[in-house]
Amino acid sequence: MKFRADPLSFFRNRLEPMALYARRHWLGDDVGHLMNRMAQQVEETQFPDGSWDRSVARTIEQMFTLWLLRGGWPTRAMRRGLDWLMETEEPPMVCTCNDGGRYDGMLFRLSKEDRAALRKMDNTPFTSGCGGFVKTGAAMFFCGVLNCHDRPQLKAIHDSLLHTAAVRDGRLCSGSCASNIIQGMVVLPWMRQGAAMQRVIAYLFSCQRSSGKWDDAIPFYQTLFALSQLESPIARQQVQRSLACLEHTQNADGSWGRNRQLICSFLATAAMLQASILSSERQPNS
Repeated sequence: MKFRADPLSFFRNRLEPMALYARRHWLGDDVGHLMNRMAQQVEETQFPDGSWDRSVARTIEQMFTLWLLRGGWPTRAMRRGLDWLMETEEPPMVCTCNDGGRYDGMLFRLSKEDRAALRKMDNTPFTSGCGGFVKTGAAMFFCGVLNCHDRPQLKAIHDSLLHTAAVRDGRLCSGSCASNIIQGMVVLPWMRQGAAMQRVIAYLFSCQRSSGKWDDAIPFYQTLFALSQLESPIARQQVQRSLACLEHTQNADGSWGRNRQLICSFLATAAMLQASILSSERQPNS
């Protein structure tokens, strides 16, 4: 694969949490003191209930920031944030769709302000879609990366995904909504190897074009990032197909994307490192 510029060079000397993560884990820079200081500032703004500003979007953003800065270590602040996101004090949701799809146990409790804010997040792997899918996918993701695999809500969510993937032949919802759920599925060991995940991978395979992109409704960088974490031959084939798109769309400074270059570049670079397409001084945390 030919790059217009070294993808890792885009992160050099930058101070955003994603850039600091890249500098420490991919470039080997000594920026741990900066990351610790920034993480402490984030933790100091957490509300007593575990949220940030009692906002779902803000809480997801700050927890993703802490994951980047703390190296995935399950700190007290992150566990409290996860408790708040997972609606631990609320009864589980029950919802069956007209086509037989089921969303029982998913995390759909949102205010109007939450729904609006969740459409504007720019610095996480989660993309605009139905707010409940953003919240559910993010909660699953944090359960996975924080090694909280025993959360009781996860079984109900998995049962619904397994049922819905069977009813809809791998299509969980719209492309963006499904992307948010997939981000959570790929980091939970018992979901990433299950039947629901296999159906989802096969569905995505059927949606990928010869250019390497998926159908317009399916977000490219988020899907690439998720699939790169799977061992499935069909997932790997899709990652390989996407390389032509990455090669032709890279910006002159080594980045990707137009309006959201930092997150697009982070996801693309992380995916290539994960798939051993790109080398670095340190491999990204899984």
